[in-house]
Amino acid sequence: MLSTEGELTVGVGSTAIAATGNNTIPIPCRSVSTPAAVVDVFGSIDDFSLFTGAGAVTNTATSGIISNIGSNAGSISGFDSSTIVGSSHTANATSRQAKMDLDNAYNQLMLLPNTVSTHAPGFGIGETLTEGVYFISGAGSLGGNIILDAQNNPNAVFVFKFAGAFSVAAQSKVIFTNGTHRSNVIWLSGAGVATGATTMGAFSVMKGTILAHGGACTMEAGGFVEGKMLSTAGAVGFSSGVIFNDPLCYNATRTASLPIELLRFTSEAKDSYVRLDWVTTAEINNDYFTVERSANGISFSSLFKINGAGNSSQVKNYSTIDDSPLKDWSYYRLKQTDYNGKTSYSNIVSEKFNGLDDFNLEIYPNPFSGKTIFRTNNNFKDSKLVVYNSYGRAVKQIQNISGQTFTFYRGNLSSGLYFVNLNSSSNSMITEKFIVTE
Repeated sequence: MLSTEGELTVGVGSTAIAATGNNTIPIPCRSVSTPAAVVDVFGSIDDFSLFTGAGAVTNTATSGIISNIGSNAGSISGFDSSTIVGSSHTANATSRQAKMDLDNAYNQLMLLPNTVSTHAPGFGIGETLTEGVYFISGAGSLGGNIILDAQNNPNAVFVFKFAGAFSVAAQSKVIFTNGTHRSNVIWLSGAGVATGATTMGAFSVMKGTILAHGGACTMEAGGFVEGKMLSTAGAVGFSSGVIFNDPLCYNATRTASLPIELLRFTSEAKDSYVRLDWVTTAEINNDYFTVERSANGISFSSLFKINGAGNSSQVKNYSTIDDSPLKDWSYYRLKQTDYNGKTSYSNIVSEKFNGLDDFNLEIYPNPFSGKTIFRTNNNFKDSKLVVYNSYGRAVKQIQNISGQTFTFYRGNLSSGLYFVNLNSSSNSMITEKFIVTE
C-alpha cells in the first residue's frame, strides 16, 4: 500500500504484512541517462538530487526524493514526513568531496565555449530549441513550455548560462523530444558573476541539472524535477514536490541497489601516463573491474582487468595507470562485473595528453583572482602570448617570453572567461582557457 501524499487506512482487526522475496511488480524504468563527455563533469554530485556547498537544505510539506540530500556547511530540515530513497550528508567526507566536485563542475561548465549568444533573455512560450551552449549576459527566465529537441543525437547537449538570476514562471514545463536526456541539460545561473539565484514557480516541471552559482536554488510547492537542484553556495529549498536524479524502478534487468558503492573515480595526466584511481565504500559479490577507454566518449574498449574485493563493507582504494594514452583526449570509465555476470558502469572521466615531445601549456591555479603560473614542458624562447576575451577580441599581449615558467598577472582584466594563445619561437602554437574571478 503506497501513497505519495495522503493517508493509508487498514480495516479494524486487519494486519498488514510485508511481502517476502523480491518485488516482481514491473515498474517500467525511464532510460538511465548517461551524460555526453563534455558535460560529464559532476563526479560524486551525480549521487545527489539536492545539494549545496554552503547553505541550508529545506523542505516544506510532504515530498518524494530519489537520491541523496546534502550540504557541506548547513542544516538539512523538513524531510521527516517525506519519502526519501537515499541518504543525507552534512559536513562529512561525502559532502566535502561533493563540494569539491561541484566547484570543479562549475569551472568546467564555464570553460564550454558559448555557441548561441543572440537569444533573448526570456525562454519558453512554446518554442523549440536544438542543441547548443546558450549564453545570456544577465538575468534570464523561462515562461510557459519549452521543447528541447535532440534531433535523435544521444549526445546532444543543452547548456543555458545566465550571468545573473534565473526565474521559472509557475506551471512552466520543459519537454524533451527525439532523444534528449536530462544528464545533457544544464541550467546555470550566476555564470561568470559572483552570485545568481534560481527560483522555480509552483507546479513547474523542470528537467536537467539546475545549478545556482553563489545563490539560492528553490522550487515552490508542487514542482517536479527530473534531475538535480544544486548550489555552490546558497540555500536549496523544495516543497511538496517530486525530484529524482536517477529513476527508481524494478524489472528483470535493473534492481534497486547496485553491487558496489563507488565513492569516486578520477583520472590525472602525468608526464608519460594517465593515472586512474577509484574508491569503493561497499562491495557485494563484486568479481572484477574493467577499465575501459574511448577516443570519443561513446565507443569504449577494454584496457585492464582488476579483481574486486568480493564482499566488503570497508573503504577500498584501487589504482592503475594507462602508460600508452591516446594523443589528445582519452575518456575512461569503469565496468563492474559481479559473480553472476551482471555489469554496471561508473561515470566517465577524461584527460588531455600531449606527450613529452609536444609543446603544451599548463595554467595553475585556474581559475585565479590575482595571478597564476603558465608552465610548459619545453622552454619559452622569445615567445609571444596573446589573451582574448570571450568575444574573440585581443585584450592583452606579452612579447619575448623565455623560460619554462612565467607568472601572469591579471592586471586590468575583468572577471570572466579568457583564451590564451602562446606562440613559441619554433612557430608552435597552443591555445588554452582560463577564468579570472573576483
